[in-house]
Amino acid sequence: MEHVLEEVQTDKQFTHLKSVYLNVQTDNAAALQFYEKFGFENVKKIEGYYRRITPPDCFVLRRPLSDADADAAAPAAAAAAK
Repeated sequence: MEHVLEEVQTDKQFTHLKSVYLNVQTDNAAALQFYEKFGFENVKKIEGYYRRITPPDCFVLRRPLSDADADAAAPAAAAAAK
């Protein structure tokens, strides 16, 4: 994961990106802990995202690629966590 994030932050073809997003099934505690270690935050829950697994819900995790983007996203992340 560190390598992927480093590439996204340093490769010129990705300089326009402000954040990285991913989806994690709501009961996948190990994955949630793993991604939190790399700075991902839960910003949203989507109900019924998966069709063939239970539970079908997922969390959308976001990892800002710069400190400025992290500061701008903080209020939204706090609201999503409620």
